Amino acid sequence: MKAFSSAAGLFLSLVLLPPILMAQSTLRGIVTDSTNGERLTGVNVYLLGTSLGSATDLEGEYRIVRIPPGVFNVKVSYVGYESREISVDLTTGRDVELNVQLNPAIILGEMVTVTAQMRGQIAAINQQITANTMVSVVSEERIQELPDANAAAAIGRLSGVSLLRSGGEASQVVLRGLSSKFSTITIDGVRIAPTGANDRGVDLSTIAQGSLAGIELYKALTPDKDADAIAGSVNLVTRKAPSERLIRFDGRGNYNGLDASASQYNLNGRYGERFLDDFLGVQVTGNLEKTIRSNEITDHDYDQSENNYTDYRVSEFNVTYVNENRKRGGGSILLDINTPDDGTIRFNNVFNKTSRDYLTHNRNYHWSGGVDYAYRDRMTDISTFSSSLRGENYLFGFEADWNIAFSESRVKTPYDYNLGFIEASSTSGDSSGMRNVPNEYRKGPVEEWIPYAFNNFRAAVLDRATDRRSANYDKERTAFLNVVRKYTLGESVSGEVKMGGKYRAKSRSFMTDEYIHTIYLFAVGAYNINPDGSFSQKDFSGTRFDGLIGTQGVSFTNFLDPNPSDRDIFGNYRLYPLINRYDLRLWRSLNINGYKEARDTEFHDDAEYRRNVLVDADRYGLTESIGAAYFMNTLNIGPLLTLMTGVRVEQDDNDYLGTYTPLPLSGFIFAQTGYSYEKEVNYKETTVLPNVQAIIRPVSFMTLRLAAYKALARPDFNHRLPKFVVRSASGNTLSIGNPELKNAIATNYEVQTQFFGENIGLFSVAAFYKDIKNMYHSISGITFPYDSVDVYGERVARKDVVDKLGVNWRLYTDTFPFASSDYTLTYHYNSSRPTRVWGFEVEHQTDLRFLPWHFKNIVLNYNFTIVRSETWLTTSDTVKTPNPRPGRPDITHRTIVEKKRRLEDQPEFFANASLGYDFADFSLRISFFYQGAFNRSFSSDQRGDGVTDAYRRWDVAVKQKMTDNLSFIFNANNVTNVREGTTIANRLADWMLTDVSNRYGTTVDFGVRLEF
Repeated sequence: MKAFSSAAGLFLSLVLLPPILMAQSTLRGIVTDSTNGERLTGVNVYLLGTSLGSATDLEGEYRIVRIPPGVFNVKVSYVGYESREISVDLTTGRDVELNVQLNPAIILGEMVTVTAQMRGQIAAINQQITANTMVSVVSEERIQELPDANAAAAIGRLSGVSLLRSGGEASQVVLRGLSSKFSTITIDGVRIAPTGANDRGVDLSTIAQGSLAGIELYKALTPDKDADAIAGSVNLVTRKAPSERLIRFDGRGNYNGLDASASQYNLNGRYGERFLDDFLGVQVTGNLEKTIRSNEITDHDYDQSENNYTDYRVSEFNVTYVNENRKRGGGSILLDINTPDDGTIRFNNVFNKTSRDYLTHNRNYHWSGGVDYAYRDRMTDISTFSSSLRGENYLFGFEADWNIAFSESRVKTPYDYNLGFIEASSTSGDSSGMRNVPNEYRKGPVEEWIPYAFNNFRAAVLDRATDRRSANYDKERTAFLNVVRKYTLGESVSGEVKMGGKYRAKSRSFMTDEYIHTIYLFAVGAYNINPDGSFSQKDFSGTRFDGLIGTQGVSFTNFLDPNPSDRDIFGNYRLYPLINRYDLRLWRSLNINGYKEARDTEFHDDAEYRRNVLVDADRYGLTESIGAAYFMNTLNIGPLLTLMTGVRVEQDDNDYLGTYTPLPLSGFIFAQTGYSYEKEVNYKETTVLPNVQAIIRPVSFMTLRLAAYKALARPDFNHRLPKFVVRSASGNTLSIGNPELKNAIATNYEVQTQFFGENIGLFSVAAFYKDIKNMYHSISGITFPYDSVDVYGERVARKDVVDKLGVNWRLYTDTFPFASSDYTLTYHYNSSRPTRVWGFEVEHQTDLRFLPWHFKNIVLNYNFTIVRSETWLTTSDTVKTPNPRPGRPDITHRTIVEKKRRLEDQPEFFANASLGYDFADFSLRISFFYQGAFNRSFSSDQRGDGVTDAYRRWDVAVKQKMTDNLSFIFNANNVTNVREGTTIANRLADWMLTDVSNRYGTTVDFGVRLEF
């Protein structure tokens, strides 16, 4: 801890500086637009001939301290506006307030009219120019003028960002090719609790933008920020209540082209006002939305083993329709007070919730054989809440930034019920299933298979039922304190020392249940078990299922209307029949507590729905306690150079609660019997993270930024669990957690060059390189069917493979469970080789105000990113060697090797472009988004890697202001009705096979905005 001792000594020396420093002056004020009085964000205010300066914050306010006595020329500059130089007398050592108005730039002899979209672009440009690190910004003006569907979509327009989509909309952001779990999402610096069951990603589709004053994407971390953001961090910014009363209401109706329905709405409201002579600010926002997110899906399965794995055919083709409705609701309350020290204290509370209600209809078409029909009824709720008390205060020459916060996320699936029917293959008598598809269609086109289905619903019978529930809850308590002391060393050198600490305490749990009924094996039971354990007779009378008690082989027709509905998926593939949701729920309510006999046993052998004890092993609980401290010094040498050096130390002290099974779980088809126990382990790790950054300003229109720093990534929540789950019968499986899994440590190098000016706007080029040690991966489903295995070139017995891989299975048992039989292994590990990510970004934000006539109202934004990566995965291969005995078949054995792969969720190229046009009170924006293909998952045999296909999308947004208080809004999303899809990649045979295709359709909404 020598570094911290030295840092503390320097800090104390600055605290005890001679009293003469206390006589130095402070210059503060507000910068506004001279044409409308609006406050400007990111204005550069500095004293010529010195290193002293500041940038205006979201309130348009600036503050420059530690100014020695004298008369100074203050320069106020803002791209898009005329700069001003003002003489200020600070000889008396007093505080001075200097409020400045700036005029829009003069081009071709005329003052430029700053239009709505231009204003948002200018604000973002200036915030990026004046930032102390590499950051991209979505300004408040852009958010409010022509809003995107959600916060993720808005972030997705920034350079270096690609998107993960769910249900047809952006849900998670991928920064610089690294999955969402490698970044942090905060609201005013308070982390939003992760929403995934196992990983650390955040579903941003739940967050409405109405309350936001901006979005900041930090691509380079500074020591005062959480270090677990290898990819970068996103901060959603709010601001104090406005000085003048604001009441805003947006109401929109929506049309969904896929379902041809207009039964949607989107309502947003915002109120803000200050009271008690500007002392207290109150701001309230609310949103309510109903959206149709239905989609159509096609899905292919393949047999890749033909001709000894040299050929393939389509084995099965699925068509699916998901009828989904989403409801969103949320709100925020922000109270802020202006303190006597020119500081502020804010109490901010934000709640968001998304409810998904969806019914899935699915059927398949087999190459030959029977036909399956499946119907799944689900409801899911996702909610996030954060509450923080934050202060920014000035006292005794110090600046203090402090926060006490709480955040939580809840994801519940209280209802998830699935029924499956099977129509067996028969070509004699009452034909059913599928006729044999001609060999000419073995590889498609699969729509030619459809006429070969008999669609004999009378012959189809109820085959299986599954009832699931799950819930994960994440809560986090945070406290931090940052203290800043500014200093000057003559007129040309100034700086600040910043120290702070942070403590985060997280608790998280995941619960899941699954009950399965193999109905085809049994007759419908006659009894229900009651909550008190007693039994009663089932009663189907008065329902469409009357008379089915005691029936084995329940016909599909009992669930269908006389003339079942159908749907043409993509206009080509028939999905027939569709089922009625009411009948699905009725069947569940009548049978979910069913018993074949009025008796109960230890493992509930007579229950119709038996618990899948294997799923119980996915439950977990954990607590994470993370303490951090940092020191950083920022040194300004004139206006030319800013040098920041610092270090951050983070310490993990975590407890994990997992599941282990001393004996194999067993049961036909699924695990029905066996015991599992809980086990707890502790994990500690301390990480030191140095950081060096520089900003060089060789000329007035250019900035060069350099950064070298370390960051870390913590494994998924379920990776460190003390988990040891053995499953026998219907395939031997072994799933082992790794309580010794280390954090990944990344050394990051960043270079960014910015060019800016009245005509060019902002043009920037950035390059980055990340070298990641201890990257964590998973061995997922590697099977060991042979007596011996080659592991990294060394032959070992099958039972010794886990030892060679470094798996600490003896933490759970003394006897390896599959010493003499085949098994499939799942395990998490740190890679012994470094993972590398590198690439570059190009971004340009500009307007064409220098052009004549109405062309000067065009606003242009575009960016693109090229990313490359390499990581090493442990995978398996089957190797054949000649048999030394002539005439005998080759000897086959399994080999375990490391293969170099690209990272998951990383497109190698992605781009955004938008063209905006403003004329008088009319605003139009046409935007385009492109994302290249990327790896979604890797298979254990390299024959089934999942790839998400390239995606492109066009959107249109229009706003017409009618009066000062009334505007009309129009949005069209996914104008070209593109599909989203995935591909199966066979790396050994170099095949790219069509997998899943999704279509969500075009959506259109029209609404009004009222503003007072």
